[in-house]
Amino acid sequence: NNTAIGFQALDANVGGSSNNAVGRNALGLNVGGDQNVAVGESALGNNNSGDNNTCIGHQAGNSIENGSNNTIIGSAAGTAGLNGNIILAAGTTERMTIDNTGQTSFASGNCTISAGGSGTFASGLNISGVLTFDMSQLPAI
Repeated sequence: NNTAIGFQALDANVGGSSNNAVGRNALGLNVGGDQNVAVGESALGNNNSGDNNTCIGHQAGNSIENGSNNTIIGSAAGTAGLNGNIILAAGTTERMTIDNTGQTSFASGNCTISAGGSGTFASGLNISGVLTFDMSQLPAI
């Protein structure tokens, strides 16, 4: 019960099930991985036995061979050895990464927390670089 659309998509699959591959070579080397979603040319193209990955974008997660439980969005994002990560990328620059411990990191650039949002930081908040606030969003006193 796999779905493969594209030249060599799920080409090497032997025992993997519930996989969806869309694009040339998407999940192309998958042999036994289950419940993966790969959309884009060579998305998860080198995955061999990793399970429960979702990769969207040209070569997204292409370096993952056995990693599981990753969500990657962006072209050529994701490196080998990932397990339980969420990565948002622009090209090969990973803009935001949440690792399997919940640690969140941002690439150089801006981070915005919208008005009305809330959250807690279990181990504190470390900020390097420039921190700015839009004072117009504060309620009148």
